Amino acid sequence: MSAVAGLRDLKKERARGAIVDAAIRLFEQRGIDATSMDDIARAVRLSRATVFNYFPYKEAILVEIGARFVVEIAEQASIHRRRSARRALYDLADAVATIAERHANVVPYIAREMTHPDPARRRYAADRMQYPRLYESLLEELARGGALRARSRLESYGRQLVDLTTGALVRAGQDFPVDALRAELRANVDVFWEGAVAPME
Repeated sequence: MSAVAGLRDLKKERARGAIVDAAIRLFEQRGIDATSMDDIARAVRLSRATVFNYFPYKEAILVEIGARFVVEIAEQASIHRRRSARRALYDLADAVATIAERHANVVPYIAREMTHPDPARRRYAADRMQYPRLYESLLEELARGGALRARSRLESYGRQLVDLTTGALVRAGQDFPVDALRAELRANVDVFWEGAVAPME
């Protein structure tokens, strides 16, 4: 790669990051629905067309924010000294709850992109956020130890954990208060554990 191409890529990455930073601020101040792509473009002093070049629709910015949150969740969960796979799942649940509490006006919208009725939107969200990666190493560890009921269902178990988490995030603030999310996510870990992990002899 030439120096010019590298500089161009760096400039694009910075512009993309600035758009996401501005969007987070505006989404949290005004709400998602009250924030337009024009508002975001003005905040970063770019044209509306330029913002659309980076993100084809407003919710694509939410997906990018979600990808950042997944990295942050992984970092938070890794701080704790793990005592067991179940404890590590609780740590992930707690990290998700912490982010959701901190960004209560944004996270449910991100979760909705993971369950969007349009398959292309749903796929884009899943590919960009890479949520299942949070669980992959734990599930592989359980499989190696013979703890999973069905090793062949490793990918399915990962999707189940993502679906349980996403469902709770979408419902937080509606079906139950946001400050009850941590308990809800931990209960989901227990539901998964009882169904997927073979009882110890």
